[in-house]
Amino acid sequence: MYNEKALEKYYRSLKISEEIEDRLCIALTLAQVGRLKYEQKRYREAISALSRAALVFEEFGSPLKI
Repeated sequence: MYNEKALEKYYRSLKISEEIEDRLCIALTLAQVGRLKYEQKRYREAISALSRAALVFEEFGSPLKI
C-alpha cells in the first residue's frame, strides 16, 4: 500500500519534471521509482527505471552510481 502511494507521487513528479524539462529531477525520480520497483520484486521494471535514470545522470557527468 505504501509503495503504491509513493509510486503514484513519483509518477506525478516525473510528469511535471518532464514538462518543465528538469533533467536532474527526472533522474532522481526515476532512481526512486526503480528502488521501489526493486523492493516490490518487479525487477524488469526496476531495471528499466534505473537504466533511464543512469542515462540522464550521465548527461551531467554525475559521479553517482546506480
